[in-house]
Amino acid sequence: MKYLMLGLGLMALLLGSSLFVLWRTACCLDEVAAPLHTVQALLEEEDYESILALTEESQSLWESHRGYFCSIFSHAELEDIDQGYASLIAYAEQEELAELRDAHRRLLERMEHLRRMDLPYYYNILTGFFRLCFDP
Repeated sequence: MKYLMLGLGLMALLLGSSLFVLWRTACCLDEVAAPLHTVQALLEEEDYESILALTEESQSLWESHRGYFCSIFSHAELEDIDQGYASLIAYAEQEELAELRDAHRRLLERMEHLRRMDLPYYYNILTGFFRLCFDP
């Protein structure tokens, strides 16, 4: 009985820490994406200076959470976001609206993907299980 309670306690601790990481990741990504959602409204007005300022604000928030994100996400995913910011800033400086909209959409999609990636959906659990068992 003692070992059963110890095992259940350990499982509860792991579940609690996993839920905390999911919550913390979602909060950090929401904070980083908030200025980008404001950029979406500014794209209609073609206010490139405000778009650039908000994009740089979002990028600085991303960089402030970088240490945490490095422990959670793969380097390829982090590089995708970094490239997204670089292209978004470049298009805002060049004032190319079509490319700016596309880069903005892709960056928000990547962030949303990161947010949903670790949620306990059945396909995430099955994918993790199959990777563990069958990937070399």
